[in-house]
Amino acid sequence: MFRNPTLLTICLLFKIFYSQEIDLNICPNGLTTSPSDPQWPAILSNRFEIFAEITTDVETFQVTQLFLGPYRDAIYFHNYETNLTTYYDFVTNEMLIINDELKCDRSEIKSDEYLSFVTSQIVKPSVLLGFDGRNNYNNAFYTRYIGKEIIRDGIPTLKFQSCFYINQAKLTINATYYIGESPSDQSSTNNKPDFVQIDVRSNNYPYTYNIIRYESNPSLTITTPSGAFCPNRTNTKDFPQNLPSRLFLHAESYTPKNNDKPSRIESYNRFIDETLEFERIDYSLRKIVTVPPPSGLLVDYSTNLNYMYTRETQQCTVTNVSAHSMGTTNEILFQFGDTNDSTRFHYTGLTRCGREHVHCHRWIGQRDLNTFIQQFEWYWSAQYNDIDLQELIPIKFHMMTISKIGPPKTIYQETSKFLCVKFNSKIEEEEMPIPYQV
Repeated sequence: MFRNPTLLTICLLFKIFYSQEIDLNICPNGLTTSPSDPQWPAILSNRFEIFAEITTDVETFQVTQLFLGPYRDAIYFHNYETNLTTYYDFVTNEMLIINDELKCDRSEIKSDEYLSFVTSQIVKPSVLLGFDGRNNYNNAFYTRYIGKEIIRDGIPTLKFQSCFYINQAKLTINATYYIGESPSDQSSTNNKPDFVQIDVRSNNYPYTYNIIRYESNPSLTITTPSGAFCPNRTNTKDFPQNLPSRLFLHAESYTPKNNDKPSRIESYNRFIDETLEFERIDYSLRKIVTVPPPSGLLVDYSTNLNYMYTRETQQCTVTNVSAHSMGTTNEILFQFGDTNDSTRFHYTGLTRCGREHVHCHRWIGQRDLNTFIQQFEWYWSAQYNDIDLQELIPIKFHMMTISKIGPPKTIYQETSKFLCVKFNSKIEEEEMPIPYQV
């Protein structure tokens, strides 16, 4: 047992420095110790957005970080060669990397793994702002006030310095911070910090964060982009299954021009009755065609018969139902319930969906067939004016078909304007006039 407190302190400090292998060439005076200077912002928000240009001796590139504390963050990386977006989710412990072509690579984050870097040499902005590699506050991060300095030909700043150590990477960091000076009648500790520049040295590799924008506590969500399907991604929210047994909706579908096929707009009314085991579709193609398609369809799942009616010729054709008998409203409405061929959906988060003041839940699904790949995206209402909605309503649907045979060919279809969605226990006959007889 140590009886000399001074000797004990010296031994502990020696053990800490020895085990951390601090690079004294980077930090000649050792690590910055507690407490931080009172002029440093008291507590930096654990929700922020930062957009910066990083310069080194050999290159310049751009980095944006969206940061949501200990839950998740995203890094957008752009240089003259590539764009990469990396999503870190510490709730599901997975990392998603998405490139320009929306190809997604998923990897697992181990429970003891700390992800501190944008590249192999450059640490995340959040690490320089006092967070660790799992987005928690770094309790060993402190700063010292150096003085005032004017940079970039006229910006008055307060200059701070911090020397700290990243244990998991065995890396010593020496960072110099330039924060915009507040007006003399305002306290800098009570205002949102205006980070202007951060000069960094680590492993004799100097680089500079030229900060273009820093915003604390922004209203933001982190979601993967439309069209990016990540195989084996952890689903965090089930696809809606609580649809009523009777559903009526109106929708419009747009298919852009593709090679020799012109673009087209289609609209339809659809009524599904799970109890009576039938559905009805009234279809309209907004152009004149030589051979008109069927304008109406009745599907009787109790008898497994289709009744297709063409308004122009007043002809009705009866065929057998190709799919199995009706299961649920959800299954019929979205047509992803074929036996042994169901599509798995992954929840991507909240996103804008083309309606003013509305945010939507988005799910993406994909199935790989013999000759083509189909990808589906569903947007369901989630919030109006940032208020959570109790009832989910389908707003928009995207479907993309990618040919696997011959030259690459993609057909994109968007279905939107779910203008009339009714959940009725009783729908009167006059609401659904039947224009034909069998």
